[in-house]
Amino acid sequence: MTGLESSVSNHRFTLSRETEKKRTVTFRIDQAAGPQRPIESESVAITEFDNSTDELPLIPSAPEVLDKLLSNALLLVDNGDYKSAIRILRNILARDQHYSDAIEWLGYCFNQTGDLENAVKCFQELTRLVPDEFSYTALAEALYNLGQEKDAEIYYKLALGLITYESPLLFNIHKNLGNIFVKAGDFESAEENYNKAYTLCPHSDALFVNFGTLELQKGNLEAAIERFRNAVELNKQNDKAWVGIGLIHRSKGDFELAWGNIEKALDINSKNKTALKLFVSWAFEDCEIEKAIERLDLYLEQVGDDVEASLMLVEAFYRKGDFSKSRLELTRASSLAPNRSEVKKFHEILTAEG
Repeated sequence: MTGLESSVSNHRFTLSRETEKKRTVTFRIDQAAGPQRPIESESVAITEFDNSTDELPLIPSAPEVLDKLLSNALLLVDNGDYKSAIRILRNILARDQHYSDAIEWLGYCFNQTGDLENAVKCFQELTRLVPDEFSYTALAEALYNLGQEKDAEIYYKLALGLITYESPLLFNIHKNLGNIFVKAGDFESAEENYNKAYTLCPHSDALFVNFGTLELQKGNLEAAIERFRNAVELNKQNDKAWVGIGLIHRSKGDFELAWGNIEKALDINSKNKTALKLFVSWAFEDCEIEKAIERLDLYLEQVGDDVEASLMLVEAFYRKGDFSKSRLELTRASSLAPNRSEVKKFHEILTAEG
């Protein structure tokens, strides 16, 4: 089954806050250069921050000092230096723990660095300070990315209850609610939300992948493959759509087409874990062990430690009859998850081989 599309891919949306003066906060999800900041370079931003901490007391600080620090942090965000931005944002909050813009951007930076638990904490505090559709949506997205779909559903619905206008937030809210309902097996609610998202943005390849996944779950293979093909027509680089097409071809017995589709998906995105697992499974079934080893080696070289992929490689070497390499890879898997049941099972199997 293809993975449901995340809500944060290549999407910009603007959060507006009313404080003493109007602030506009733009969440940049892609890496494209954002609007110009007052500071001319990243090094200047860091230098000004370092100087400011030497010259100013931590608490309190004048509003203009906090605004200057926030501008420096946003420059770093625009340059993808989230760790340095986090350092400045934390300093701002040490001076004023209720500075909502700093909390919001700190949550965003945590999201970008994969620290989803801290992102959730930031957005929870934000909803306490500024309980509006923007903060509820930010918290819902963080919870969704953390895999806490039920909690995410609650905050998405709270956001919907506050939106009485044509908000740019609506597409992602309905799209992600659809994903949540698919996972819960509520296909009717999923389709209702996908249709609302489609009305707002009919040319989203990611949404067509979600539609395809829904039809696949319902067992409608022809409708599913049509949806996945719609996604590919819009974006030939959508690896998840190619996975869906491959799954359906495999289920119909079109093995050659299925192999071509899954290889296409991995050529586009070699880190697609769903595609990799399908590829290895099919390789084992079709006695294409070398193919599995090549793909697993490439994946582990790119992502580093991944116990699940490491165990698949242990099995691949074992199926090939290369017990020495199988044991070597098992050593790596054991260091990552010594108590995992599959690790213990392969220890027993390889010990029996002598």
